[in-house]
Amino acid sequence: MRLTSIPTLSRRHAARARLSVETDIGPMNHRHWRAMSIIGVAVVGIMAVAGRAGAETTTVLAAVSSLNDVLTNIRTWLTGLLVALATLMLTYGAVRYLAAGGEPGELEKAKQALKNAGKGYLLAVLAPVVVEILRQFVGA
Repeated sequence: MRLTSIPTLSRRHAARARLSVETDIGPMNHRHWRAMSIIGVAVVGIMAVAGRAGAETTTVLAAVSSLNDVLTNIRTWLTGLLVALATLMLTYGAVRYLAAGGEPGELEKAKQALKNAGKGYLLAVLAPVVVEILRQFVGA
C-alpha cells in the first residue's frame, strides 16, 4: 500500500490566495464601495440638516390668502425638489463615471445616470409651466 502526500501550496501561491480572499469583497470592487460610501455620507448629511431645520419652531408670518398663492407655493416647492433630486443624480452619475475605471458597462450606467439628471433638470424647468396649466384649469 502506497501513501501519497496531499499537495500543498507554495508560499507564493498561499500568499496570493490569502490576498485574493482578503481583497475580494463581492461583485463590487473597492472604487464602487468608496463611491457608495461617499454618497451615503452625503445623504446622511443632507438628512441631518433637513431634520435639524424641521425641528425648529416656526412662526407663521402670513397665511395663504388665495388659491393663486397656494399654486405659487406648489410651483416653488416642486421646482426646488426637482432641482435637488437632479443635482443628486448628477453627483451620483459623476462619481460613478469617475469610479468606472474605463469599464464599458460601468461607463454606460454612469452616462445613463447623467442623462437622467438632465431629464430631472428639464422637468424642473417645465414645473412652472405645469403649474400654470393647472392654474388655468382651476381658474385661479
